[in-house]
Amino acid sequence: MVGLFLFFLINLPNYPSQENVNYYLYKVKRGDSWYKLFKNDWIYFARFNRLGKLKPGLIIKIPYDLEDIKNYTPMPKVFNEWKYIKKGILVNLEEQFLGGYEFGELKFSYPISSADPDCVDDFGRKEYCETPEGDFEILAFDKNHKSSIYFDAETKEGVEMPYAILFFLKKTSRGVQAFWLHGGELPGYPASHGCVRLMLNDIKNLYFWAGGKNKDGVIWVKTGIPVKIYNSPFIYVEQGGVTIYQIPIESSKAYFDDRELSIFLKDNNKYVLITANVNENPGRHLLIVKSDSKIILTKTIIVKPVKYPKNISKFWNRRSFTKEELERIEKEKEELRKAYDNPETFSYWLNGFVYPIEIKDNIGKVLHKFGEIRINPINKRSRYHLGIDIKAPEGYPVSVIGDGVVKHAGFNYLLEGNITVVDHGNEIYSLYLHQSKIFVKVGEKVKKGQIIGLVGKTGNANGPHLHLMIRIKDVYIDPLKLLAQSDKIK
Repeated sequence: MVGLFLFFLINLPNYPSQENVNYYLYKVKRGDSWYKLFKNDWIYFARFNRLGKLKPGLIIKIPYDLEDIKNYTPMPKVFNEWKYIKKGILVNLEEQFLGGYEFGELKFSYPISSADPDCVDDFGRKEYCETPEGDFEILAFDKNHKSSIYFDAETKEGVEMPYAILFFLKKTSRGVQAFWLHGGELPGYPASHGCVRLMLNDIKNLYFWAGGKNKDGVIWVKTGIPVKIYNSPFIYVEQGGVTIYQIPIESSKAYFDDRELSIFLKDNNKYVLITANVNENPGRHLLIVKSDSKIILTKTIIVKPVKYPKNISKFWNRRSFTKEELERIEKEKEELRKAYDNPETFSYWLNGFVYPIEIKDNIGKVLHKFGEIRINPINKRSRYHLGIDIKAPEGYPVSVIGDGVVKHAGFNYLLEGNITVVDHGNEIYSLYLHQSKIFVKVGEKVKKGQIIGLVGKTGNANGPHLHLMIRIKDVYIDPLKLLAQSDKIK
């Protein structure tokens, strides 16, 4: 049951304000409608779910107590910024809700559907489809507005978007793009475009409340009514990256979907290291934070795709190993896995990191980046490069990137050559491959910048270089991205 619950939770839109409401999940059946399920109370459930028509297979959230949602709104009851403004429209993108304010006091609120935060147009550009954030104002009304982008398959006319309120005109390389509040179906967040949709009755009420006229055509106005669109930030992390995010001090566990993450304490605040695998599915994921067994926080994670370079060469992935060699590789991998069995509890890494190779002349340049896809055109084998290759001559000093404890020193491994593994705390490990010499021993404490070995070409290497890897829990990430994050927390 827990696995099934997590599956539904991960694939449902996540709205922070719903954390305070007890609900269960229901899978919509054929023939279901909001009215059939909830009679005259249907609007409360529809608005709580930010969802218009029901379709078979959809998962909806049904609160146990109707009273919890009769007055439900994620919008602030008072918005002091508009204390002296007659009317204003406030849009919260993360909550997918809109509020109408009079002199800073909330008068009504409605669910919306805006653009997917990870959307791109047909040419891979975000600027033409994302919902803009910032301060705008009502520019025009169009009671019978039709889309200039989406067309009805039968009539070939623009899709109807009634009671439209224009709030922004954006200059782009394609001309001027218009952004509207308008009526339409709420498909369950997100919609596909940059405008903001509301249910038909809701947009009709908003339209006339804001001063819209019961006339055809575009009516340009100067109402002075502000439209403010903001986003309680999503958490963004790139494929092969790491993001540091503060969580409640009482947190004991944190998960990326159902994968456990590393938590650390600094200056009486608690943080989580949110990591994404090199090939993590782009788009929406879920951060789940628990105190003991209770979920105390959920937050939307957006994984941003990375376009990794392809490196095609007949020298990549060309070797076929004998049975004895494969057995040896597995034995060495098992030895390496033991380095992660007893992680350090002290956060050595908070003292910061340094680059492992002293940059001098042409030394220290990254030859091959993290995530590079290495393809052999002959045998068609391919794999991701899970570290960075740093240029340096044989015998050049290798420095440890941060304070920590040596957990493993492996010699003459078939693939890794001479390898050192250092634990920096919070299950952050740095790995140094292909060294010609290793100067440290297992259990030894090392300081940031200390020389721990020499560059070499041992193991499966075509020439001398340092192959540096970073592992956080079970995920290998781009070492350069960790260095960037450590600077922020330090």
